[in-house]
Amino acid sequence: MANSLAACISKVDWAKEHRDRLADHIRKLFAVESNYPSVRMEFDAHASAYVFKVSHLPTTLAPARERASLMIGDIVHGLRGALDYLAVRIFLHDSPGNRIDSEAAQKIQFPIIRKAQDWPSVPNNVLQGVSGQHAGMIERFQPYNRLGLDEPIDTYVHPLEILNVISNADKHRCPPLVMIDVMGVQPTAAGKPVFEAIHRQVRSALAAGGGAGVNGFLLSGKPIELGTEVSRITIPGAAPQPDVDMAGYVIPQIAFDDSKRNVVPVIDRIAEYVLQIIRDFEPRI
Repeated sequence: MANSLAACISKVDWAKEHRDRLADHIRKLFAVESNYPSVRMEFDAHASAYVFKVSHLPTTLAPARERASLMIGDIVHGLRGALDYLAVRIFLHDSPGNRIDSEAAQKIQFPIIRKAQDWPSVPNNVLQGVSGQHAGMIERFQPYNRLGLDEPIDTYVHPLEILNVISNADKHRCPPLVMIDVMGVQPTAAGKPVFEAIHRQVRSALAAGGGAGVNGFLLSGKPIELGTEVSRITIPGAAPQPDVDMAGYVIPQIAFDDSKRNVVPVIDRIAEYVLQIIRDFEPRI
């Protein structure tokens, strides 16, 4: 069946076009500094810590996030659809005489299974009519087969598992859940003297006592809302600095709500893996 997987590849290409529009949408949104949330610096005397909280949310963010969600829905629909196209093409190859509009073909799906113990029922369900050899190839791509990636076990997520989560969110909780997350905090002109004073105290504490109890961190991984704490710097015995309403601004990103990961790199990783699956079948179908 010459070039039978062209439709699968076209689906991926279409998803990539939507991906480029999404990336452009995000780039244009965050190229404008007025779209960055502002932060207020407060001194927490009880904890001897400088706390940075969101004090202003631009009205542009909510509609921009919703638009990004809708675009992501189009992308994952295309990538998930490409895999289902592939499964049907495999079925038609392995079960000659069936038509693409046959009842048997309508039941075929590309399975995405998280647990190995759930696989044995799959070949007689959504892959009925697919050869054992090709079902075995599909099985090797399943999320419970860890990829050889140099990624810590606590942050590793299989591309198909991510695709399945996002696709289900798009179907059942339209739109897919994304959030505005924190990549960093930068001072404004008004806040710069306070930032510099805090940094001097950090350096002095480190030089004097080895830095016991001194720490600072971003509180990323949760939606940015008014009053959200985005950063905290603790210095034992810190000299209080005056509260500053417009001390800085959040450097934002659009991330998936469930995995807290920047949406564009995640989508790129999924698309690359989907295309790899299709290419592996190309010489056989």
